[in-house]
Amino acid sequence: MAVDKSHAQMKVLIIDGHETSRHVIAILLHKLGFKNILEAKTKAEAEKIVEERTRKSEGMNVLMGGSGGATTVCDLDLIILDKDVPPDGGIIYLGQLRYQFDAGSLPVLFTAMKDGADQFSLAGSAGANDTLVKPFTHEKLSAKIEPLLGGGKAPVVQSFSFGGGGGAGAKKERPKPEQAKSGAPPSMSPKKPAPPSDEKPPVSAPKKRKEKQKLKTKAGGASFQRRDAKKVFTEDDPVTATLKDGKIDGLYHVDVDVAGGGENCFWATQEEGADMVKLYYLTAKGKSTGMLAKEISLDEFMHTFYLCEEYGCGILDRL
Repeated sequence: MAVDKSHAQMKVLIIDGHETSRHVIAILLHKLGFKNILEAKTKAEAEKIVEERTRKSEGMNVLMGGSGGATTVCDLDLIILDKDVPPDGGIIYLGQLRYQFDAGSLPVLFTAMKDGADQFSLAGSAGANDTLVKPFTHEKLSAKIEPLLGGGKAPVVQSFSFGGGGGAGAKKERPKPEQAKSGAPPSMSPKKPAPPSDEKPPVSAPKKRKEKQKLKTKAGGASFQRRDAKKVFTEDDPVTATLKDGKIDGLYHVDVDVAGGGENCFWATQEEGADMVKLYYLTAKGKSTGMLAKEISLDEFMHTFYLCEEYGCGILDRL
């Protein structure tokens, strides 16, 4: 792992059985400057990605005529691995990773909701470099991953203390994390990972458009990175907004409850580090007027808006 790599040059793999979690973590990583972000929702998908980025390295000792053997090298700089990864869970796959790569060459940040934090001790034994309780902000994520990306031997989890928050305790060469501030987002209700049999092949844009459904808000519970007190989204609610080139910057529409159905289209953008998405009015030709229509929370946007070019939209005919 090169010491002089910038965040934009590093490759990060998110392995999480929950679609909402993957999307939100990807957005947080983009806020921190990461551009090469890969996602896997199952063990099989993760194995394929890791295999494609793994090679044999002879090492300088062998090249110079020494007796040392070849080593296995993966060009991923970090893996963010969740407890819930179908079909066997994150702990099992973590053990498989550590059979191939040591903790210094391929750092792994293990995540779980608060109710699953009891597995952090198992994750430490299996070779996790650090752990993090969901939900979390990009500041907390940054504090966890920066020590793992500095080159050399990344720190490894040593011991745990679950009092007062369910998070990891003492770490090797690492101070104990601060307790969450009073304004931190609440935890999500525990959810089981979807079984592999639920996975469906990609569908065409017209079919996606037909299959869109009205999203329901729930009166109780809490969400991952909840920002809107009026609307609550959980991991059961589908993420509808697709990132374009890794960011929110383009034509998006939201369903309108009118006879026959319809959409309201906007030019949506999210400034770096912002928690809100700005929606701008469009011209008759489908271009941004630069006039701000409104701002909505990132959580609401990701669960209610659609990328026009992915699902098809009448506004595209005007471009």
